[in-house]
Amino acid sequence: MAARGAGLPYGIKFYKCDVQTNGAPEELKAVHPLGRSPIITDGGKAVTESAAIIDYVIRHYDGGRLQPDVADPAYDDYAEGSAIQPVVLKVNAARIGEGTAAIEARIEREPANDLGYIDRCLGATTTCSAASCPAPTFS
Repeated sequence: MAARGAGLPYGIKFYKCDVQTNGAPEELKAVHPLGRSPIITDGGKAVTESAAIIDYVIRHYDGGRLQPDVADPAYDDYAEGSAIQPVVLKVNAARIGEGTAAIEARIEREPANDLGYIDRCLGATTTCSAASCPAPTFS
């Protein structure tokens, strides 16, 4: 929708979940190590997370036409991050108990996947900022 709103040409590619794990297929992980969607690619850059995608398109292609006023107090009133989803899933699964057996492997795998990705992005740095991780992209 961001590309359409900015008048950009775009294509849509669908990925099917891995039949064994119900997780991201290797083909999607080749685009981005976390294998998450939605995702856009622009040249060699991959941007994940809906809000980051919208921000990226607006900053790079829209010429500011759809850019929200960063001085508006509501500008930062969203918190979207796919790293929290596995944590919430794990907490809820613990409450449900045995009914989550079918997805237990994924519940265990995803937090480690996110934390491993963050660790690889940060490398040996002793500080953390949005610039430390190449994707998702934040302003």
